[in-house]
Amino acid sequence: MPSASRSALPGSADASSSAGAPRAVENPDTASYPSGGGSHYARDFVASYLLEPVKVAPRSWTPGFTLRRIDLILIVLVTLAGLGLRISRYGQSLFADEISTLWIVRNNDLSGVISTVKTDAEISPPLYFVLAWFSTKLGSAPELVRLPSLIAGVLSIPLVYVLALTLANRRAAMVAATVMALSPFMIYYSGEGRNYAVMVFLVVISTLSMVIAARGGWRWLWAVYALSSCLALYSHYTAVFVLFGQFLWLVWAHPRARRPALLANVAVLIGFLPWLPGFRADGDSPTTALANQLLPFNFST
Repeated sequence: MPSASRSALPGSADASSSAGAPRAVENPDTASYPSGGGSHYARDFVASYLLEPVKVAPRSWTPGFTLRRIDLILIVLVTLAGLGLRISRYGQSLFADEISTLWIVRNNDLSGVISTVKTDAEISPPLYFVLAWFSTKLGSAPELVRLPSLIAGVLSIPLVYVLALTLANRRAAMVAATVMALSPFMIYYSGEGRNYAVMVFLVVISTLSMVIAARGGWRWLWAVYALSSCLALYSHYTAVFVLFGQFLWLVWAHPRARRPALLANVAVLIGFLPWLPGFRADGDSPTTALANQLLPFNFST
């Protein structure tokens, strides 16, 4: 009789076990697997652990938003790679405008920093200088003036991943995060003691909170959208172009969100009003005139 039919014989051990008799449980660490068992075990591990979705947010505002453990591992690796590339830039000597930043934050108290930046001695808003003033209190190394840029540049990598995952899919999110991590521009500005990386970080937060809130997510994210947008303007004036584009897209793509979007942007304008004297001083600064001569395009051409 073929061996394949042994399990069907009455009274056999297999039949007894199938009838409900207790069976000995093998220790998985010492159990012997049949041919191919190791590969089955590996596939089970990948399917049940690495590819298992992790609930990260209500699906009501993020349809299709699922995050697997393997996604978390990959984005951590990409972020660490971006950190390593930025650290190499962080340790280089200060150059050009960074020296101006260091002079302002080292030779003034906090109110003096804001007062100096508000004059025509600088043509930038005050947020980065305030952050740099705090970071330089951590030690005497001049490179500490770059610390806000380094932190903002590294945190932008996973934030871009979440933003792309919310708008598209996992593949697009991983590509976006990888581009952010490996971008020569982002690596350079994440290691510079100026305001560019902080502005990008705040714009990403503004965009992400806007998208989630417009899709009917948590209402308090409208406050996050307004606050991050206002802080982006306090980091660099050119943020206004991105924020204006955001607003146009929002009122077009999400008509029901027009009212909270309008209220949030009114709050942004109100929040920026105290800095209008500094903005006018920056426009009258001799440095602005010099910069316009160096640029191929400006508002006067």
